[in-house]
Amino acid sequence: MRVLTTTPFLNAAPGESVTCRLRIENDGRLPANYRLRIVGFDDDHVVFPATNGALAAGDVTDVDVLLTIPDAFAPGNHAIGVEVSSDRKQDSG
Repeated sequence: MRVLTTTPFLNAAPGESVTCRLRIENDGRLPANYRLRIVGFDDDHVVFPATNGALAAGDVTDVDVLLTIPDAFAPGNHAIGVEVSSDRKQDSG
């Protein structure tokens, strides 16, 4: 699985919500289920779409993730990480 962001920069103040679009690609030869995680955000600040699931081999899908910027974030630029994992054995090792 591969993940890319199609919105590399997001503008929002603490307490505001913003949408981050991610492109998920199954770069394997078999179908696979995937899960997303935003590193650096508590789960209660992230809303994933209900379609967080399966992709056929070679398929690509765009996913919108709603992020609520924590009140504790200071003004300025912040980096976050996006982690994608799958149920393919070669991805878990």
